[in-house]
Amino acid sequence: MTSPHARAARLLVPILALQLVVAVGFSSAASAEYRLNAGDILEITVVGAPELLFRAPIDDDGHAYFPMLGQISASDQPLSELRRTIRDLLPTKVFRHRTVEGREYPVVIQPDEISVTVAEYRPVYLNGDVAKPGAVPYRPGLTALQAVALAGGYDVMRFRGKDPFLESADLRSEYYDLWTQFAQDQWRLARLRAELDDAPQIDRRGFVDTPLSSAVLAQFESSEIDQFTASTADFKKEKKHLEESVAQEDNRIAVLTQQVQQEREGADADAAEFAETKKNFQKGFVPTTRLADARRIDLISSTRVLQTTAVLAQIQRERKEVGRKLEATIDQHRLELLRQIEGTEVHMAVLRARLQSAGDKLIYTGMIRSQLVRGNGGKPDLSIVRLEGTSPTHLSINEDAELRPGDVLEVSLRLEDLAGPKDSGPSKTANRR
Repeated sequence: MTSPHARAARLLVPILALQLVVAVGFSSAASAEYRLNAGDILEITVVGAPELLFRAPIDDDGHAYFPMLGQISASDQPLSELRRTIRDLLPTKVFRHRTVEGREYPVVIQPDEISVTVAEYRPVYLNGDVAKPGAVPYRPGLTALQAVALAGGYDVMRFRGKDPFLESADLRSEYYDLWTQFAQDQWRLARLRAELDDAPQIDRRGFVDTPLSSAVLAQFESSEIDQFTASTADFKKEKKHLEESVAQEDNRIAVLTQQVQQEREGADADAAEFAETKKNFQKGFVPTTRLADARRIDLISSTRVLQTTAVLAQIQRERKEVGRKLEATIDQHRLELLRQIEGTEVHMAVLRARLQSAGDKLIYTGMIRSQLVRGNGGKPDLSIVRLEGTSPTHLSINEDAELRPGDVLEVSLRLEDLAGPKDSGPSKTANRR
């Protein structure tokens, strides 16, 4: 005979047919192949248990957290596989349903009562010649043209409202100023590393080519080589002075150690002679003056040993101080070089980003000065970067192509005379960087 709780549980949990709500923007066959990734938001619903309705975003580590289940790996999994995992885990947990009267009943959750859906997809990202680059929400069936429309439409005139010729001149000045700082930091970093490695000269291998003149680069080279020579000479001079001081103290310690040993042997002999004289005095063989002389000689020998031992201890302490100073000088020199290397590398990273930005701006100002052929029937170049597994894939598409969540859409309008002869140098350099 079943208990009232079990009968109530059967009444609260009717067995219903599985209903899957999968809001993907592909065909049903493509939906099954859709793989979850960070940024997707999942939703769990259980028939008859509205308390278990829960949304869980997939974090950057690829995990989603659900009540009663804890953290579950979800990244790069088909939705069907994750749904199967949750249907295997959730029925093993005990869920107690609370009635309006405050009573609780254990509820048995059946696998076919669990629905796992994608409530929100990660956005699509647009970059390039659109009015508002950035993320746009993904919707089922979203095409490239619709995504461009959500981003404000095609737009290459980023700098409208400013004189493109003046803007280009200012940007070119900033661009070469950044390259000047980068070239200077490049030589400075090589010089610091040479000092740190105690190298005989600066190693210039691996230098990045810059659009600066050879005269400017030669000036940086000469300055850093002079500084390397002077700094290395100063450090070696200070290090040699301390090393010579340590060697000098070691020599003094060796001499005093030998002296202490000899004086201790002499003191032992004087002490033995005093003891023998004292015995003879007690027997009446020697006079009082002889005993007094032996006592005085023994006292002088003992005092000399103590004085030399004290001097030796003082010299040993001084030797330790000089040794610690030598070690501290070497460590401080190394730490200072590491600090400067770190600061230079950080500054160079900032310069790289600013160079990339300035180069991109130069390209766009060149576009403004050129003639757009879009009005003459030209089509934009569209491409997407799509993550397939763990590797990104680059695909060329047209405006009618459907996008997937997480796609990065690159938009580029074709232009005539993109940057002109004067812009070719900086533009190429910016692209290379």
